[in-house]
Parts: sequence; structure tokens; C-alpha cells
Amino acid sequence: MFEELSGLAGGDSVSFTDWRGDADERLNGPGTEVAAVLGGLASNGVNVRGLLWRSHPDQARFSEQENVRLVDLINRAGGRAFVDERVRRGGCHHQKLGCIRQLGQVARVVGYVGGI
Repeated sequence: MFEELSGLAGGDSVSFTDWRGDADERLNGPGTEVAAVLGGLASNGVNVRGLLWRSHPDQARFSEQENVRLVDLINRAGGRAFVDERVRRGGCHHQKLGCIRQLGQVARVVGYVGGI
């Protein structure tokens, strides 16, 4: 995934949904933390869009604070990410998928299912 993201330029896009998004999760070693990579792309004109589960607080052994932090970092860099909890009582958004759309001479779309 890091290799694909590294090839993006202004006008390309990254869209994702996630159940738990840790801003410091590394995609490929030091310096490739999710928030830094997605924030860097957003600040360079890549359309970064995300939807994360709002979750429950860390005290309940969930990931509300982590998800809110990742969304905040992406948004501050120019992306558009949201946290949402419109699910049935006791349910959750358990989706984990991403889509990378690269324009250029030959348009390309790459999809990921199963987590970031």
C-alpha cells in the first residue's frame, strides 16, 4: 500500500473506511506512519477522504480517541475525514477498505480490503 501511495500526485485520490485508525501505524518502517503519509498526500493536492467508526472511549477498550486523532490530523493537512457512529445499538462499522485512484497518462485504480 505504501508503494502505491508514494506514486500519487495532485488530483489523484485516496478513499478509505476503517474500524480502527491508529495515526502512528507504520505502512513501511519509520517515517511511514499513516497520518504522516495521508497528511502529506493531502497537503500535496491528493484528495484524501476517509470514514472511521466513531467507536467508544478507550476506557471501554475501544478506539474513539485514536480514530478522532487520525481524522483531525488528516483534516488539518487538507483532507476530509469523518468519524461516524450511525449503527444499531451494540454494533460497529467493521469495514476496512481503501481505494487509490491515480490519474495520469493511464488512469489506475487499486483497491484494498481487510484493513489498513
